[in-house]
Amino acid sequence: MFVVCYKAPGKPIRYFHPDGLRKTIKTAWAFPETARAKFEAAGLKLRSIEVTPMAEAMYPQGCQKNKIRW
Repeated sequence: MFVVCYKAPGKPIRYFHPDGLRKTIKTAWAFPETARAKFEAAGLKLRSIEVTPMAEAMYPQGCQKNKIRW
């Protein structure tokens, strides 16, 4: 799975969350690898996160990832 990140000059990295299309630091929306090509084609910055294959199967539309620590 992967998350979509934003980095504005002079600001911390923020992560995409579909709840109102907000940018947030503590939570992000993790998308399955099957959606990666769509986001890469849009030119967005992506970061991979490790999950089990079962998690990807259980959440084909993605899921919320809380308290990201990079």
